[in-house]
Order: sequence, then C-alpha cells, then structure tokens
Amino acid sequence: MKVVGGLEAGPGSFAGTMIQIVIESWKATYQDPIIVNPGERVSVGRRDTEWTDFLWCRSSTGLAGWIPASILEPDGRGRALVLSAYDARELTVGEGDRVRTIASLAEWTWCEAADGRTGWVPDRCLADPR
Repeated sequence: MKVVGGLEAGPGSFAGTMIQIVIESWKATYQDPIIVNPGERVSVGRRDTEWTDFLWCRSSTGLAGWIPASILEPDGRGRALVLSAYDARELTVGEGDRVRTIASLAEWTWCEAADGRTGWVPDRCLADPR
C-alpha cells in the first residue's frame, strides 16, 4: 500500500475513485521528484506563483521539489516537519487518455493510467467523461 499525500492508495484501494478523461496534455516536469515521509525535516524555500499551496523544499537526501504547504509544519527557521508521506512524481498524460483518480491535494490529482503508471496531474487537465 502506498501513502500519497497522507492517503493510502494502491492496488485494490480504488473504492470510491472514478475514471476521468484528460482534456489537456501534461508532461511530467521533474525526472527525479522529491519523496518525503512523516517526521522528516525539509529545508523550505519559495512559494510557487501558479500553485500557491506549494513550497520549494529540499530533503535530507538532497532531492528538491514542490511540496504542499498543507502537509508541512514550519519551524520558523526555514525548515519544516513533514506531516504526511508525499511523492511529487507527476504523470505524463495525453489529451483523450482515461485515468483512474485516487487522491486529490492542492489542485492536483493522483492518477493511475491504463498502463499502471501513477503520478500527479493538475486538476485543470481532467474532466468527467461525457
């Protein structure tokens, strides 16, 4: 079972999930995304200007990436405690693809493609099938 943004998700855990269609293609931005676990401390940098709930963070392993502020507890000294497991992996999808939605967080949805790949897709790229 994988924990995504504080929610358990994995094979067999799709009760209540739904199929959506990709209405705008999305290409994964980072090849080596940041992955953090509860209790880990990260360095916190700037806030994203497009997705304002996201903060640029660097983990103890040296990986850097965007993490939702809602799963961080800042210490006031440029560091924060991670409250929930988070994997920043994005999913490359094409217009017309169908994906299974698993969890939503900060205007992004964790999806599974037909071939089993998983990752985050911006909500603006998804719609209910007609």
